[in-house]
Amino acid sequence: RNKERGTGAVPCCLCLLFCLGCVTGWSDQKRELLACQCWNLLDFLWVTTNMAAAAAQKLKICIAGGGNAAHVLVGLLASRGHDVNIFAPFADESEKWEAAREAGITVHLPGGVDVHGHFQRVSKRAEDVVSSCDITLLPIPAFAVPSTLESIAGCLKHGSIVGALPGSGGFHFAADRIIHQRHNRRDVVLFGSNQLPLNCRFLEYAREAHCLSIKKSVHIATMPSESIHHVTSTLNDMLHPIHFASLPHMVAACLYPANQVIHPSRMYDEFEHWTPGVTYDEPPLFYAGFTESTIGIADKISKELCSLAQAVENAALEQKCQSPAFASSVLHMHDAMKIYYGDIIEDHGKDFLNCFTKNYGYTGLMMPMHKRDDGKFEPDFHHRYFTEDIPNGLCLAKGIADIVNEPVPFITRIITWAQGHMKKQYVVDGKLQGRDLGETGSPQRWGVFNIRDLIEGVVHEDP
Repeated sequence: RNKERGTGAVPCCLCLLFCLGCVTGWSDQKRELLACQCWNLLDFLWVTTNMAAAAAQKLKICIAGGGNAAHVLVGLLASRGHDVNIFAPFADESEKWEAAREAGITVHLPGGVDVHGHFQRVSKRAEDVVSSCDITLLPIPAFAVPSTLESIAGCLKHGSIVGALPGSGGFHFAADRIIHQRHNRRDVVLFGSNQLPLNCRFLEYAREAHCLSIKKSVHIATMPSESIHHVTSTLNDMLHPIHFASLPHMVAACLYPANQVIHPSRMYDEFEHWTPGVTYDEPPLFYAGFTESTIGIADKISKELCSLAQAVENAALEQKCQSPAFASSVLHMHDAMKIYYGDIIEDHGKDFLNCFTKNYGYTGLMMPMHKRDDGKFEPDFHHRYFTEDIPNGLCLAKGIADIVNEPVPFITRIITWAQGHMKKQYVVDGKLQGRDLGETGSPQRWGVFNIRDLIEGVVHEDP
């Protein structure tokens, strides 16, 4: 464990002391107390002692967008000595960042660690901030990806890396069409992650942010796939101690369980039978509100994603496509949670329910609700838990399922329920063919209708 953390002699001494307590008859209570102290100090050291190593190679990095994750990435990467630019094309975000540039941004990390960083430039114009950068990160919602890619494609540095965090919402379809095909930038390496590596919130725009938790491991896939070692190595250096591991294909990143399982499960469990006019005095806790019923829903979605991954692999083999091992790379949500969060779950994830209710990274987070004029609360069906995770999560999976003729009845059921409240039409007659198909991250949106094109990443038409 100490070798993995790379944190020196102090944890070794703590572990030795703990082992001595075990063999010398200490009470369970005393051993448990010491174990908690060991882990707390180890997490503190894990964050602090590796910061110098993380900045061993100074990079020029552009962060696109101005949301929660962008705040933490800007402050963290700048504090590590990297040259950080910001591409902020929306509303007045650029002006807000510019007003705070001299003061810099403070990020509160887990373990009571604060870092402070100063970015270099911010602009609404991509050519001002992207052209000199070695890597451009897109910690933005999936709906903003196509327009952002269109803005940056013409001014990317030769051989640079462009990646979405997360990139599981069909990022690779849009990126291949816009960057590789429309702009003929085959020199640019693309990657997408299966999950956002940080849980975070900004406290004061452009000036202060709180990183609630750091995921232990995040998986990525690249285009071309041969670039996976280069990209994982770069990201591991930049964002250490987060471990970036490889996935064999971007489709695996789309099916890997993450927010498209977690958020719809909780919302469906809470609001399945909700009708207009029903209100709440206050928003319920989101993760702490998980029950065995919620876990049952997450389990069903996870199993359908795992079966779908196997169906994709089988269909690819039948068509004699060069197919990576999809089935073994897509895990159940329970196993994925243990990889994401590990020791910040109270029992280290042994119990699936505890992965949410006793996860220190989720403490205090509330259900997204809309506050009415009378002070009461009702479900917010325009929150990203719906607008992101349904069209760019479950609809994407449904689209892949339609291509390989794999039934996903529970995923279809949740999409059908959600689209009614969202006033959208994604699924019609059991197929992903509704009028709002063009708003999804599905392969069909990008003209992909067969297994060979899905595997080979062949995009035929504009959205």
